[in-house]
Amino acid sequence: MRGTRVVACLLMWIAAACSSGPAASPTTTTTTTTPVLGSVSTTTTTEPTTLGGSEGFQTRKPGTLVVGTERLVAPWYIGPGSGVITGGFEYDLAKELSKRLGVPNVQVVSTSLVLLMTGQDCKCDLMLGGITVTDGRARTIDLSEPYLTADQGVLMRAGSTISSLAEAAALRWGVAVRNLTGQDVINSRIMPATPPHVVVNDEDAIRRVADGRLDAMLLDTPDALAVALADPSFVVAGQFRTGELFAAALSLGSPNTTFINDIIRDMRNDGTIDRLLRIYLRIEPADVRAIPP
Repeated sequence: MRGTRVVACLLMWIAAACSSGPAASPTTTTTTTTPVLGSVSTTTTTEPTTLGGSEGFQTRKPGTLVVGTERLVAPWYIGPGSGVITGGFEYDLAKELSKRLGVPNVQVVSTSLVLLMTGQDCKCDLMLGGITVTDGRARTIDLSEPYLTADQGVLMRAGSTISSLAEAAALRWGVAVRNLTGQDVINSRIMPATPPHVVVNDEDAIRRVADGRLDAMLLDTPDALAVALADPSFVVAGQFRTGELFAAALSLGSPNTTFINDIIRDMRNDGTIDRLLRIYLRIEPADVRAIPP
């Protein structure tokens, strides 16, 4: 009996040794300790040791950040055309984004925000061009951390002033048809005695202010400052606070949005955006005097 048991054990040992496969590859485990009613429970999960996909900001063209805009005008983009841009607030902002992303080149293309909002290809990595943050836009595109305040500035002929809403109500106002916020400010806050002139675009209203057909017009404060800086016959007499903000736009759900958010936040905090404002607008739009009620 003893010999039989020894043989059986020997046979079992040989079988186990022959059936053994190669050693399992190591895995990474994460242990989470959570206190529950004074006790400690430990949950262990197994995760892969490598991340799927590539990491980092992804550009459509290797080594080039392609920036789209609808407004190739100074002081936002300075140059004879999208192919030759030499400066500008938003161009320099794009160059700083590119630098911090580790992308060596910037290319500017003329495109439409509507393409991005309707899920079409804007032929760009992101758009920078006075894009106002709205709830409607946020449902169709990714809007970055804001880089500029954009209330409603009052553009008038040089030497003009407004000290109160009562004075504003006596003026002849103009506003572009696309400026829905400006129209709302005129109709619900200024409530002028004379109905406002809703014109095709900002340039039309600017001409009417210049030749005296209108007393004042509303447009985004940064744009009003740009007009007055380029032509000293105009002045920004104040602004109405609306809480609007300019942001970069990316396709909805873009993995690049997080990178842009982090960098714009850093540029606000480290003074980069303030430096660019001093170069191109001479003043932070938020510092323009608010017209009292």
